[in-house]
Amino acid sequence: MKKNLLTFFSAFFITPLLISQTQFADVTVTVQRVQDDHECGCNDGGFLQCGFASSQPDPSWRIRSQYFGGSFSGTTFIEYDDQDCASRTRSDVLDTYTGICSDLLTIEIEAWEDDGCGSNDTYDVGCVNNDADHSGIQTFNISYQTDPTGVVNIYPFTLSNGYQVDIGVLWNVAAVVNSPSISGVTTLCSGDALSLTASEVSATNFNWYDVSSGGTPVSTGATLNVSNVTSNTSYYVAGTIGTCEGPRTQVDIIVETLSTDPSSLTPSSATLCSAGTVDFTITGGSLGTGATWELYTGSCGGSLIGSSATGVFTGINVSATETYYALANGNCNTTNCATTTVTLETPSTDPSGSIASNSSICSGDPVTLSVGSGTLGTGATWEWYSGTCGGTSVGSGPIISLNPTITTDYFVRAEGSCGSTNCDTITITVTPAPISIDSAL
Repeated sequence: MKKNLLTFFSAFFITPLLISQTQFADVTVTVQRVQDDHECGCNDGGFLQCGFASSQPDPSWRIRSQYFGGSFSGTTFIEYDDQDCASRTRSDVLDTYTGICSDLLTIEIEAWEDDGCGSNDTYDVGCVNNDADHSGIQTFNISYQTDPTGVVNIYPFTLSNGYQVDIGVLWNVAAVVNSPSISGVTTLCSGDALSLTASEVSATNFNWYDVSSGGTPVSTGATLNVSNVTSNTSYYVAGTIGTCEGPRTQVDIIVETLSTDPSSLTPSSATLCSAGTVDFTITGGSLGTGATWELYTGSCGGSLIGSSATGVFTGINVSATETYYALANGNCNTTNCATTTVTLETPSTDPSGSIASNSSICSGDPVTLSVGSGTLGTGATWEWYSGTCGGTSVGSGPIISLNPTITTDYFVRAEGSCGSTNCDTITITVTPAPISIDSAL
């Protein structure tokens, strides 16, 4: 693959790169091709063909390489004796670098036409036939890590004298630092703080990212601390030495939700007159991760009597007046309770053996009626009637006083929130008042 690069005449020219773009690399740098541009058409042309006293062209090159932070390789010298201009394929290895932490290579090239002045492998002047067409020492930079791995990428350079050199770079990622291992709690409750620690024996530091490749580190160092984590996310960490980093390890963070308090707990019946079953329904609130609704007696979180995913508890046995508590209990929290009370009321028992202070009286005389046996249930009272059970009300309480004028049947029963009992009956016989003779005349 051939890349077009700009020529740089400074010894070093570096464009800053993100840390994540530099990888440890194994690199081989080669010369792939050379081409000269001096006295073309003069090979074996004779003494005068290319000018007075001009010899046949002897194109020459001196080439060496260096990675940023390293030393220059030994110089590779290339010369073609008495050869015409041509493009010539090469395979000279300038250097091989193992596990380097640099994405920048510097290639230093010098080229000239050797005319036999001084040493053949250097550019010389001060002779009758000076060496000619000197390029000077020129420097070129290659940022090779933007190009494919595992193949020879070709970088062509043209010198100031028109000579050309193609440099080949073969590189592969080197596993100098392995994928880190990660410790820490990765399942959190919403709002919790996250703390993760990376380890890798060769690394001197660590970069933490929120993307799997590229990007800018969100944190550096062995430990990543993040406060108030509220949603699922992933982090990626790579071990580093200097500005180079190894492969990234992914860690997935799972955030579980909190339950919220129920607003009320409603029974299907708030009062019972005998032991039985009641249904309870939770209103408001929400279940977090792994949570269920729970029903307790005794206290909030006291004695567990039921669990529900829907907030409805059916068929709960009630045998006494009791306060019930409902809460949500899950992976992240236990809520406050909603409460309600179910009252078990006592029914009344039938009265019997009710008595009168006098069962036979004269019209208008006072008489006292009293309930015999029987008991009052929750909120109940004794109620008295005449005529029929539940007929005309004549009083309330366990004892009443009346002044009947005619023979009357009186009925008493207990009435309360659990209903009315059967009646007990007392008959008061009334003797009419005697008729005066004087009044009859």
